[in-house]
Amino acid sequence: AVSEGFPKFLQLFLEVIGCGHVQVFDSLEGQLLMSWQAVVIRSEWEAISTIFERNWKNGKAAYRKLHKTKSAPCIAQDSKPRFGKREGYRGSSRGEHAAINMGNMEVKCVSKNTFVEFVENAVSDAESAGSA
Repeated sequence: AVSEGFPKFLQLFLEVIGCGHVQVFDSLEGQLLMSWQAVVIRSEWEAISTIFERNWKNGKAAYRKLHKTKSAPCIAQDSKPRFGKREGYRGSSRGEHAAINMGNMEVKCVSKNTFVEFVENAVSDAESAGSA
């Protein structure tokens, strides 16, 4: 769970508008983003974009009225990530490898491109074909 900055605000905003199931991340590929950036899985973002945009527009109007200004905060999509360090963050390094013991099967875990890929220690197709 995110604990500060824009990611926390966005998560709370999504909960208020009924989209709390959408996960908001404060890191990308194991690197912590600057506090004003957040990551949402594209398919989840696209699924809620209409309801989000309608509510964000209403929120901006309320902000302008409350602060008696002509401008309001905006959200940009597909921005270049900016990475930074925050005290107490324990993110993983890019491409980190880990071994996970699942019962009697050891599985390699590779963190890559914000997804986790599990690779079984199984016999390769070539070895399987040769033993048939």
